[in-house]
Amino acid sequence: MFFDVLGPLRLTAPDGQIRVPAGASARAVCWLVANVGQSVSMAGLAAVVWPDGSAGGSTKAAALLRTLGPILGDSLEVDRGRARLAVPDGSVDAVRFSRLVADGVDCLESGDFAMAEADLSAALNLWRGEPYPELERALPAVATIARISELQKVATEELMGIALRSQVEYPLVAELRGLVVQHPDRPRLGRQLALALYRTGRQLEALDVLADLRARPGEEAPLQALQSAILRQAPELADGELSR
Repeated sequence: MFFDVLGPLRLTAPDGQIRVPAGASARAVCWLVANVGQSVSMAGLAAVVWPDGSAGGSTKAAALLRTLGPILGDSLEVDRGRARLAVPDGSVDAVRFSRLVADGVDCLESGDFAMAEADLSAALNLWRGEPYPELERALPAVATIARISELQKVATEELMGIALRSQVEYPLVAELRGLVVQHPDRPRLGRQLALALYRTGRQLEALDVLADLRARPGEEAPLQALQSAILRQAPELADGELSR
């Protein structure tokens, strides 16, 4: 069975998709998936399933797991007030995603850009939407969601960096424009957009982008370096980013 959580929860068995009732059941399965291979307490599960609080949460969580038994089968282990999703972690798309991003970054550091691009692209192809949307109101899930979301942004930035090592065309500029709007808190994307604009002959637009980024604390040094390189039309800009 495969568990997909990079988007709305989706369970797939060899004979097709398995329906999980929305609401409490879906939240419970998602939390078990987020902790695949590890046991979670009934109290912890209840805190995620009923984030606004619920009397008798542990008892209700145990009852809920009994209704999930026919859905999860032998994958669900319940013992002594704790529950565990006992499946290979590779059956979870979030785990495969994290591994692919890590492998892609390792390939980048070793200079294997083709393999890095393949791994990072494969990772992003697993992304169907916001991760664990069923858990968005559950405080215990905040760190899990933030970690996987950060990896998605890192993978995107690294792929853009690889693309900037080759000839830059308008589609890349358009993609970077959209990413900058979507992620205004990622200054590297802004620098990548400026470089892409410069590489397509729009030096003034590139400098305008850098000027807009100057209000961000801690960004003065990399922005100054890129601006200086653009103004003197440094040859190294043809090879990609100056730095990460």
